Amino acid sequence: LDNYHKAGYDHPILHAFEYENDTLHLNFHRWGLIPGWIKSDEDAKSIWNKTLNARGETIFEKPSYKASGMHSRCIVPLDGYFEHHHIFNKTFPFYIHAKNEERLFVAGLTSKWNSPNGELIATLAIVTSKATLQLAEIHNNPAMKEARMPLILNDQEALTWLRTNDKEQLSELVKPNSYVQLDAHTVGPLSGKLYKGNDSQIIEERHYTELDEPLTLF
Repeated sequence: LDNYHKAGYDHPILHAFEYENDTLHLNFHRWGLIPGWIKSDEDAKSIWNKTLNARGETIFEKPSYKASGMHSRCIVPLDGYFEHHHIFNKTFPFYIHAKNEERLFVAGLTSKWNSPNGELIATLAIVTSKATLQLAEIHNNPAMKEARMPLILNDQEALTWLRTNDKEQLSELVKPNSYVQLDAHTVGPLSGKLYKGNDSQIIEERHYTELDEPLTLF
């Protein structure tokens, strides 16, 4: 799938690795988790926009995520992701990626929902952790209580996330990334008239004169 930029509220299809019957599978899921206990289309649409991201610290407590946290986890491979920086009463989009350009392995939760018309829909939520100090400089939305980031795992942690059902081991993985070296640069608008859409140009660097005093991150 050529997903250079997809808005979560459009519920695009994402790739995700799952461990099923002792075998690793790459499956397709709609972004936005619909718990299996949802009964109606109306309830599914109501919850969908609220379950794009799951706070890793509470996945074993929240009814929407509890079953998936214990039994249905995935790894979402990403080249990078976008965040907005808030300053001067404006927002500036950043693209965040690994310095070595390698793929990021991001923790996720999955759920298969049986819709009233009999369709089986595979869905997922991306798990988040507190942001590192560096990423908090970008993700500084004043409407949020704290800065967050996707839960990025190394190779061994990703396997643990997929294969163990030990709640304590899984909880220990929920921490800010401290080993994958990240880089970031400003990009063009992610919405509006100047938005380039789901195109490779979306991740190209764009200069904003308002940010000529550089952030201290990275």
